Amino acid sequence: MKNKLVYILTFFGLCLIVTACKKKDYLIGGDLHDPRVNMTTYDFLKSKPLFDTLTRLIDKAGMKEEINGNTTFFAPTDYSVAELLIRRTRIIQRKYNNENLKYTLDSLPVPELRDSLRSHLFTGAINRENLSLENKVFKSKSNEDYSILLIETTAYTGTVTTKPQYLYLVRLRNGLDPKPLPDNYPDADKDIQELTQTSGIITTNGILHVLNNRHKFYW
Repeated sequence: MKNKLVYILTFFGLCLIVTACKKKDYLIGGDLHDPRVNMTTYDFLKSKPLFDTLTRLIDKAGMKEEINGNTTFFAPTDYSVAELLIRRTRIIQRKYNNENLKYTLDSLPVPELRDSLRSHLFTGAINRENLSLENKVFKSKSNEDYSILLIETTAYTGTVTTKPQYLYLVRLRNGLDPKPLPDNYPDADKDIQELTQTSGIITTNGILHVLNNRHKFYW
């Protein structure tokens, strides 16, 4: 009975939140927020514990001013960075047959780090109003092609009058995937879709989107 009551209260709480939303607002953790922050992209990231490690990497790469340019940044969270270090630790432990070896932030080569950060960085403002349900290709600062688009979800059917649209960053591999995707299409050529968990934060210099915690940093 207790679990049922919690479910009912959560359901009605969600209904109230969705009803209250305006086009220019966004949701974080169930709370309504104004998308404008009176900080640069770097300073906003620096102010949030979720990006402690990311800002250390930006400093290591010497890219603070680049992040604070006229840019759109798809920020990976510290969870993504931690998972990268775990993957690399496993590789060197197997390579040298030594389980005591650890791959750390200091182990990351700076040129490689810059390339990865720039693969998440785009010139100009790319926000929801610039996008649609169709693929739109953008060139990242690492000179790679990405599609950025909105994808509708039916997860909240019955509680909202229009389908919510999630923002995705898609890394293209050998061009856009054909639609429909053939059964024998090579895995190595399949595009990588990454959901943003928060989108449309407007900083004093650009736009910030936050990728989901499972995003594979370094792709």
